[in-house]
Amino acid sequence: MKKVEINLSREIEEAHSYFSEQSQFYKHKEILNLDFKDFGVVYALYLKAGESIELKYIGKSKGYLFKRRIINHFIKKHEKTGSKLNLILNEFNQGNKVLIKLIKTVPESYRNTIEEELINKNRPDWNIQKGRNKEHF
Repeated sequence: MKKVEINLSREIEEAHSYFSEQSQFYKHKEILNLDFKDFGVVYALYLKAGESIELKYIGKSKGYLFKRRIINHFIKKHEKTGSKLNLILNEFNQGNKVLIKLIKTVPESYRNTIEEELINKNRPDWNIQKGRNKEHF
């Protein structure tokens, strides 16, 4: 068997640093006007309550499906999706804002690894799957 080792540690650390910065946020309506073809997207949702900004969720999408994913999170949820629409609507009803940061991934398939590594590093609240024997990401 041949072992092929792919090292994305520099890219993952760069993405982690970017997601840690308290700047360069988008609102969901701004994203609907952008073009997302030919690359993957890893995105982060942040809760802004007063002056506090907290990372709540990390997700991924194929570029051409990303706008649909944002619609599922912020506007209308398909019953089979794992979107965070109910959590987001609850925050809006409390007067809070939900902001977004994006990372383009090329090749598109790297979005899976980068998302998983960032979730493991950050452990965002909304990524926790409840109702199991222990927390899973």
